[in-house]
Amino acid sequence: WVENENRTPKAGDIIYYDWEDDGKGDNKGAANHVGIVATDPDKNKKFKVITQKQCIEVLGTEFNVTAYPEEENCYTTLVSGKVKIETGDQNIVLLPGTQSIVKQDTIYTRKVNTTEIISWREGMFVLESHTLEEIMAKLARWYDFSVQYQNPSLKKVAFKGKIPRYSSFKSILSILEKTEEVKFKTKNNTVIVFR
Repeated sequence: WVENENRTPKAGDIIYYDWEDDGKGDNKGAANHVGIVATDPDKNKKFKVITQKQCIEVLGTEFNVTAYPEEENCYTTLVSGKVKIETGDQNIVLLPGTQSIVKQDTIYTRKVNTTEIISWREGMFVLESHTLEEIMAKLARWYDFSVQYQNPSLKKVAFKGKIPRYSSFKSILSILEKTEEVKFKTKNNTVIVFR
């Protein structure tokens, strides 16, 4: 199964894909968003997820993929099992609790809190030292707006905490304002960030 993070948030959305058979008896599908994939191991049949920047060979597992075409990096976070990441002439095998970052045909890895990464499945937005720029990019996808910063240094302000993902847009901005680090003004379909 594949579960994805839609632009219009709905708790528990599950999308079933018609995966292509690549002629070798293997299955593959494309991803250009955030998704959770879980598969059972099958040594006779490979399963691949292809994004704009990488190919993920699934080896019986659960993992999260963040692959937005407009973003510079592509992230794959392994929750359980094993996946092989390929880009350009590089490839690595991820172990549980690690995340690969693909940037310009180079793969980097780091240890991560998988609970935080997949918290969107539970309807939460978990912030562990996320910058305002990262937070606003996610919110802009969920609520379809653009962001303007009156001072570019505000992009780097970090936040920690939990926000219910399906709260109203205004209530999320209000929660962030209560930190007294930033303020927001909305005009048409644009959020202006200032201090």
